[in-house]
Amino acid sequence: MAVQERKLLALLDGAATVETRGWLEVLRSATSAPHAMQRAYEIYARMDELADAAVDDPRVGAVAQAIADTIPDDMVQAMALGSEHAPPVHEEGGAFAEAFFADFAPAQAQAIREAMRLLYERTR
Repeated sequence: MAVQERKLLALLDGAATVETRGWLEVLRSATSAPHAMQRAYEIYARMDELADAAVDDPRVGAVAQAIADTIPDDMVQAMALGSEHAPPVHEEGGAFAEAFFADFAPAQAQAIREAMRLLYERTR
């Protein structure tokens, strides 16, 4: 999981525009918060446990909630501001989403989609 996250961050950093760079800076600052990396490694382990799970496994929702709970409100708001012209993050579709989710097992992808939906709901 950590390798996939680093790939995603490199992709986002390389594709960032002036308008979206702000939330990437918030993301970087969040990883320096106390215990942030410990929480991240705990989520990586829980995501790894979903590698062979079914999409409807009850752990999917729990992992999604854990992911959403680790994202500070200021980061959620920064991401929302940077995506004002994009479709809601919890909607499926598009080449980027297809490429991103292709690297995950189905239950892992579902956990991320559900976490994104939870984050989207926090912006409303």
